[in-house]
Amino acid sequence: MTGWKLGWAYGPANLMRNLQIVHQNCIYTSSTPTQEAVARSFETEINNMTTAPDKCYFYTISEELRPKREILADALDKAGMVSWTL
Repeated sequence: MTGWKLGWAYGPANLMRNLQIVHQNCIYTSSTPTQEAVARSFETEINNMTTAPDKCYFYTISEELRPKREILADALDKAGMVSWTL
């Protein structure tokens, strides 16, 4: 799961660069059991892509997350932080 560096931070510009460096080096990879679990999950879901597409995580995640995205986008828009449409 290298590359799945999720999260956010807000602060003074002079501190943010240092935070990025620390963040990059602190969560470089995940543990071996976690990597094995993800690999097995991917194998299952890749199989589901053809055998059970209505249950496949890769296909259902977008619709599952859409309501949460709308709530967040609405809150950010109301706060004057962002405005966009998809």
